[in-house]
Amino acid sequence: MTREEALMLSAYTGVLLVPDFEDVHRYCEELLGRPILTHEFAEERLQSEIREKLRPRIQALCRAAAGAPSRGQAAKEGEM
Repeated sequence: MTREEALMLSAYTGVLLVPDFEDVHRYCEELLGRPILTHEFAEERLQSEIREKLRPRIQALCRAAAGAPSRGQAAKEGEM
């Protein structure tokens, strides 16, 4: 997973997948094009706004992952 993907998934799910929340905070501000106060992250309205904005990117990421062989599958195919 790339750092960009980890930031995107952190913002979408609310689960911190990068070492520093500040990076997710900055990513979300850039995503929405406005400053976000830290306490706003607890509000459902902001969470919904972030998820809606990221939904197409998340769907594209899932489609790409579904089309790519898993690491285990790629290793097996390399053995053949």
